[in-house]
Amino acid sequence: MRLLHTGDWHVGKTLARLSRINESREILSEVAEIAASEEVDVVVVAGDVFDHLSPSADAEAAVYDALIDFEHRQIPVVLIAGNHDHAHRWRALEPLLDRFAVHVIPEPRRPNEGGILEVAARNGSATMQLACLPWVPVGRLIETSHLLGLAEETFQAYTTEMARILAALCQGFDPKKCNVLVGHLFVSGAVTSGSERPLSIGELYAVTPQAVPVSPQYVALGHVHKPQRVPGVAVPARYAGSLLQLDFGEV
Repeated sequence: MRLLHTGDWHVGKTLARLSRINESREILSEVAEIAASEEVDVVVVAGDVFDHLSPSADAEAAVYDALIDFEHRQIPVVLIAGNHDHAHRWRALEPLLDRFAVHVIPEPRRPNEGGILEVAARNGSATMQLACLPWVPVGRLIETSHLLGLAEETFQAYTTEMARILAALCQGFDPKKCNVLVGHLFVSGAVTSGSERPLSIGELYAVTPQAVPVSPQYVALGHVHKPQRVPGVAVPARYAGSLLQLDFGEV
């Protein structure tokens, strides 16, 4: 099966007070062309679709036009919420977008209650399972653990609790299928570009490479804007990086 891994669209981002909506539209159209020409089975958007929790109407129009473009090309989309996205807004849109083969996971879920999605290959020869973990802020860490049925323990550090959450989510994989983990998180050792929010990239939110389960064949990550393979993870794991340069310091 073929997967196109994207993330960190940050539609609505301005640079020196100048709108970048037209740039976003142009590059999202390019992504759709690539997805079609490569005949991918699914497009993954690993969080931070918008740059603001309350995006402008122009930003929303650019994103929804792009998602409709994928639907016209008969390419399903799996989209998770990042720290720049408003989870409740995406939850409200979820049943509508599902009619366009855009599968939204706005908040963490149990594997059998939407935490793991299945997408069939174009030719029906295989099935891909995607375990999806949207952004988990510190304030929702314990709630997420309980949601996934983890036993209550004394307070754990973020990296320790996230390891338990990732393991619980990936336990729902069928080893006979293609398995992919999609997450919006920061793995220690990843190289930042400088345009990320320092609070959400620092040690408070760091997850060790060893916390990433070995059951998926590929780990599709969002949150870090520099495209790269993540060092220290036992399975292939990559940050797709942002589609556009997000500040003057990026190349």
